[in-house]
Amino acid sequence: MKVEKEQLLSQVKKDVAKESLLVMIRSRIAEIDKIMVKQVSYAPFIDTTMEVIQSYPLSFFSLGEKNTVAITVNVASIEEAMKVLATIMEMEQKKEIGDPILQSFSIEDEKIQIGLSYTVIL
Repeated sequence: MKVEKEQLLSQVKKDVAKESLLVMIRSRIAEIDKIMVKQVSYAPFIDTTMEVIQSYPLSFFSLGEKNTVAITVNVASIEEAMKVLATIMEMEQKKEIGDPILQSFSIEDEKIQIGLSYTVIL
């Protein structure tokens, strides 16, 4: 009887350890679920930006609220700047982006910078 009692106590102690591990795992799974619900894919924002800038150097990239993106692109000529602006206008007509805004346009020495913002339509 005494041996059986010790075996049962030992089994209960093992089960308590297992139960506490299960409780911790459940807690972590709940936290992971919260993260997964709030997680956003950045792929559409990056893909859209790559299409806008084509192969020109990007010097600034920022994601804002409500799917807005702000970028600064460096180009070598007015013709290249016009290509970037034509691309962004075509993307708006295709409803890939909305609210495109030319935020800035500067020419300094041989360097042209274009600051743009737009909303990515998901």
